[in-house]
Amino acid sequence: MNTALGFSSHTRRRYIMWKFVRFVGKLPIPKSLRLSWQYIIIDHTYRKHISALRSSNETDRNNLKRIESSYQVEMSMINKERDEHYTKHLVKQARRLRVRVPNRIDDNGQPTSYWEEGHVLGLWYLTDTGISRIRDEIRKEMKWRYEQRSFYTTWATGIMGIIGMVIGFILGLFSHMVK
Repeated sequence: MNTALGFSSHTRRRYIMWKFVRFVGKLPIPKSLRLSWQYIIIDHTYRKHISALRSSNETDRNNLKRIESSYQVEMSMINKERDEHYTKHLVKQARRLRVRVPNRIDDNGQPTSYWEEGHVLGLWYLTDTGISRIRDEIRKEMKWRYEQRSFYTTWATGIMGIIGMVIGFILGLFSHMVK
């Protein structure tokens, strides 16, 4: 299990994984893609290491539990960061459409059921209830805007057809004069 330098294979793998995660974190790509890649890297590395430990004959239960616990913490952190990013996206879209976003804290100073503060990173993100409420409001607003535009689109299409017919009629009249 120990290498020539005295580091365990888990420590070495984790060091390499974090170097790669940091590298991906600095790439000039959208944050959602960056977080997805980091999630995949962390998940793959830990799953591979855990399965290798489970299949080996000299499985140390404490070491396995420690690595599984570390895996859960890492995945929890990346999932909370992904939730926070998705929350920012929804709130930005809601504000652009002028949809009401629920307050984080109610009148008594307590967090509402729509928001939750992450324990590890301290980030605020929407709960499932908050996400569904904002998405419903966004959906209603988009539908209302579409219905408003469809009224004008119907009239614009008819008017353009009449204009085309008049232009065709006038060109038909003048085509005999040109010859």
